[in-house]
Amino acid sequence: MPSYNGSYGWYDEASVQTTESGRQKYDRMKPALLELFSDLPLISDRPSPVEDQLMLGLMTTLTTAKQERKETRDVPIWFSFATQVYLDTLKIVKIGKGWHDMQTVMYNCIASVDDLETSCPERKEVLKVLDLWTRKIDPIAVMQNSLGRPYIHFTFFRRHFMHCGLAVHHIRTVFHQQGVVFASAPGIVLCTTQLYHALQQEKCFNHVWTDLDRLRRMQGDSTFFVGEPPSSFEGYFNNFCLTIGSSITDWAQNTSGKKVTSKENKPLMMRSLGLTSELIANRISPLGDRRPLPVEVVEDWIQKCRKGQGNIEAGIARTATVKNKQIKYPLLDSLAHAVAMEIEDLDFDYFSLHNLCRVLLLRLQTAEEKITGPEVTKKYMAQGEHNLAFVVGFVFSTAAGKKDVLATTESPTRLLEIAAETVNQWLLEKKGEAITYAYKFYLKDE
Repeated sequence: MPSYNGSYGWYDEASVQTTESGRQKYDRMKPALLELFSDLPLISDRPSPVEDQLMLGLMTTLTTAKQERKETRDVPIWFSFATQVYLDTLKIVKIGKGWHDMQTVMYNCIASVDDLETSCPERKEVLKVLDLWTRKIDPIAVMQNSLGRPYIHFTFFRRHFMHCGLAVHHIRTVFHQQGVVFASAPGIVLCTTQLYHALQQEKCFNHVWTDLDRLRRMQGDSTFFVGEPPSSFEGYFNNFCLTIGSSITDWAQNTSGKKVTSKENKPLMMRSLGLTSELIANRISPLGDRRPLPVEVVEDWIQKCRKGQGNIEAGIARTATVKNKQIKYPLLDSLAHAVAMEIEDLDFDYFSLHNLCRVLLLRLQTAEEKITGPEVTKKYMAQGEHNLAFVVGFVFSTAAGKKDVLATTESPTRLLEIAAETVNQWLLEKKGEAITYAYKFYLKDE
């Protein structure tokens, strides 16, 4: 494995660009590459969740030379290209910019999952991805310092913008995938969206739940409704039963002492977005698919992205010019644009949305029990927060005349009115735009 001892000096990060000859530029940038090549094997050995072309190129060159027992090593052309890109970005981009952006994304993800139970599998997966990068002590610096090298912590990441960019892409993809699974399983977000839709249809309030409206636009109506979105009490109730996996017969009027449960315990799952990003994520992992991509495959990715996200259609389809110059590689530009336009979808905080909806339903349950008494919850609903979504089902069932409210003097729509009051107060407290508000600050930091 390559190890650099500083025989050609060390790269000066504070050096100012001046007019210099080719030889002078070579002498100034040579230490930067030698220091990088000394770090790459250590990063590859961790292993890192992502593998950039420099890591792959160096390890491929060393492995091939060893297998073929050659004294001189054949360097792949794409490795040389990746090296030149690294040097160009090192000269152009501010040192540490990629690492700062990466830290912003990482700590935003940590903040979203930190309060979850330590046994939560989705929390574990997110933190597992961040493990290498969130340590206060850089293990590479420890190893390099032990060899007598004057190495500053996280130098590899501060200088290697490409690697940080790939890492951010990977983190976002995993954060999104795990967030979708986490928010889908109990059905709390699903049923809260259905309740919000019903209250809008019944014109119970004029306030807007910004975060939930955005979720519905991203996911589409088919994620929350079977067929067309319902517009009647019976329709709200039937759709709830179909999507949550509950039997309508369980809600029959005057069914004594029978608890309502989810038969299959499998509510409708929200769909994973960012299809193009997910496909690319598979190619930047150490064990990912490295086969060359034909043009047809890339075009197919872009077409799938168009179908999944109509809002980027105009951007992808452009034959655009940038500063009155025709785009030289329109296919790559379209692919890059597709990935960039998926970032907001990947950054959406499903973990926080689930927790917000959970708190709202707990508040609604408390409000309902003031009318019906806690015995109704015990009598008709399976216990535990896992079945908290049935708080919404009880609102719909009473409005549709499927269950009696114990206080017979109350109107069948009384619980719907209570739900409207609870959600209205929730939105007045600005809880409906909490995720959007937090994301604006996140973008400022980034």
